[in-house]
Amino acid sequence: MATNGETKAPSSGSLVDASGYKFSEKDTKPGKIRLKKSVKLGKKKGDDAPDSPGSSPILPEIDEKTMAAFPTGKPREEDHLETVICKTCKRPVLKQNAVEHIRGCIRAKQEKARRKKEARDAANRAKAGDKDGDEDVAGGDGDDSMKGQKSAKKSAVKGMAEDGTKKGKKRKTEGEDDKEPKKKKKKEEPKPKVPKPKGPVDVEKQCGVTLPNGAQCARSLTCKSHSMGAKRAVPGRSLPYDMLLQAYQKKNQARQQKAAIDANAPLQDDMENNGPVDSDEEKDAVMAAITRSHPQPIITHTLISTKKKYQYVRIKEMLSHALGGARGGGLFSTGDSNTASNDGNLFAPVDDVVMASPVIASADNTADVDNTTPAPAAKKLSISASSAEPELADQFRREVATLLGRNNLNFPGAQPVSFSNKHLLELQRQDYYVCEKTDGIRCLMYFARGDPDSEAPEIHYLIDRKNDYRYVPGLHFPLPNDESFQSYHVDTLVDGELVNDTYEDGTQQLKYLVFDCLVLDGQSLMHRTLDKRLAYFKEKVLKPYNALYQRFPEEKQHRVFAVEDKSTQFSYGIEMMFREIIPKVKKIHGNDGLIFTCRSTPYRIGTDEHILKWKPPAENTIDFRMRLEFPVLEPDTDDEAEGISEPYTDYDAMPIFHLFVMLNSNEYRHFAEMFVTPSEWEELKALGLPLDDTIVECSKDEHNRWRYHRLRDDKADANHISTVEKVLESIQDRVTEEDLIRAAPAIKAAWKKRQAQMASEDEERKRRARQAPPPANGNGVKRKFEDS
Repeated sequence: MATNGETKAPSSGSLVDASGYKFSEKDTKPGKIRLKKSVKLGKKKGDDAPDSPGSSPILPEIDEKTMAAFPTGKPREEDHLETVICKTCKRPVLKQNAVEHIRGCIRAKQEKARRKKEARDAANRAKAGDKDGDEDVAGGDGDDSMKGQKSAKKSAVKGMAEDGTKKGKKRKTEGEDDKEPKKKKKKEEPKPKVPKPKGPVDVEKQCGVTLPNGAQCARSLTCKSHSMGAKRAVPGRSLPYDMLLQAYQKKNQARQQKAAIDANAPLQDDMENNGPVDSDEEKDAVMAAITRSHPQPIITHTLISTKKKYQYVRIKEMLSHALGGARGGGLFSTGDSNTASNDGNLFAPVDDVVMASPVIASADNTADVDNTTPAPAAKKLSISASSAEPELADQFRREVATLLGRNNLNFPGAQPVSFSNKHLLELQRQDYYVCEKTDGIRCLMYFARGDPDSEAPEIHYLIDRKNDYRYVPGLHFPLPNDESFQSYHVDTLVDGELVNDTYEDGTQQLKYLVFDCLVLDGQSLMHRTLDKRLAYFKEKVLKPYNALYQRFPEEKQHRVFAVEDKSTQFSYGIEMMFREIIPKVKKIHGNDGLIFTCRSTPYRIGTDEHILKWKPPAENTIDFRMRLEFPVLEPDTDDEAEGISEPYTDYDAMPIFHLFVMLNSNEYRHFAEMFVTPSEWEELKALGLPLDDTIVECSKDEHNRWRYHRLRDDKADANHISTVEKVLESIQDRVTEEDLIRAAPAIKAAWKKRQAQMASEDEERKRRARQAPPPANGNGVKRKFEDS
């Protein structure tokens, strides 16, 4: 130990010597001791030692983000933190940290769901591996020898060391000798499955197809084991199978989307949560938006009286004709060339309609080299047929219903039934007239009252099968016995067909062929017989009409169409119809059969059992409502790469053409499917018309398949189920042209017999009238039609 600055060498037995430490010269030299000066308080704020009793305690600094959580920006006892409740973890979170916290909670939730799913999949894979191992253990006896050889080889390999020497056995501990050998776990035998009691099959939600054992298929509506046709044919469904399947798929898709949202997808409110909305703030925002809103109607309707509408339509027509322009072609257009085309539709929704001659796909239209030459290209004719305004059309419907003495405002025309084998006897029981079935457009013509103070006191409208009224200008039907031709018919309704005659020299003539008269000058003729109705029309309307144009032939060029009566024959003149009349009319305006009308029955609106429509068996058609069903595709890898994750409709593929028949008003039932080839599908698309939910005319081919014939844009509804059943009966009976010709002699004999009986009854009535005393008034003048 050194004293007074002197150093003494340490003794040999000291701890320093034992440790082996060597002192340097600096360590052995004496030095000065420097003491630190005490630091004065209050010099620097951060220089105080942590344990200095005289300094204030040091607090952690608060960042600006935390300070912003306080309303005043300074943490005080009276300030309350603004927090929101996280919807995921249900914990309070600072408002400014809410978005970041919620996103973290959602990510944690998704990660937890992912780990749970991976664990579940791993458990399923392990379970499947255990099953495979059990199957290997339970193998057949034939593999025992091979397994023995493999096990022997494995044991020999395991017993050899890397250098080829045999390994020694592992010594057992003393405790292991007393242990019993491990028992193999026996595989638990599966419990016999107890079949669940099956309830009745609900055909609204299940397949329902009858199985070979007599039961019904209990799979869902999307059952893949049975065809679509078999599932559509299941009875007892409240709606067609296709509608039930669509509703089922929508419901299932909505359920899957909801499950996906609940499991993985974050809600929009969670991603952008700005905290609870104060009710007062919401009310103020809504009221401010209302005060700034100034709603205006999209369309305003100006109320115009019926008289003004009459005047407007008449002035418009007169101005158009005075300027020589075509309606719809501009105010000062000449109208010399009509380039628009509507594919044979006379009533297209434009003012000036262009009609071409109909194309008849029949062997009778082929050119005969010996005696005729093919007709040149048809010249197009135009007809002005502007549709009446809805209010005006409703007024006309009520006027027509009043004239006919009915309350229904539907189409007032009669509809025929299809000819079947039983109607051959009907032709022998009653007198029938027959005429060719023209391939034209069926419509009634209404002679209405115009404005008496205008230049058009008489107006004429065509009523198509959709019950739409279309104004036709330039028509005049004078009254009989009027040499000035100034008087005219009103309150008159006739039934006919609009056709376009094309002659061999290329000329065309638009005609309206009348085959019945319902009302004449306000007097109903519906209760009279057919021959009387036609006689009144010819004498009162057609005869003065022809006399007008005989006196003024130069006015024919200004007619929109010519009016004629349709040629009719006795029902026993069938052979003449087939041999002479039909071949001629097919070359002029087309033909698709015969119409038989009973002479002695009144005119009946709607389906009339005494108007028979005969067509060749191969041309019997039915009007269906067609609806298209396009296939639904599952997204593939390319679709998923483009962001498509849900099934989508493939509108590029060829759809299924469903055909529906009408049961009641706006109620349809699925009937069949239409067979369409790919080339026919391309032709339908090339029409450029809407095909879904349209009326289509179909016929059966030799393979008993429904094939497309044409679109019926002139009809608003499909055939009723009763009409369909009668057409099917007609197709099955197959009354041919030869059958009608063979029945003609019997029809003629029955007709002549009835005529002779009626003649004898008339003679007897006249004889009794001569023997009876004269009437009291002494006036035997027969009452005329005008007075009746």
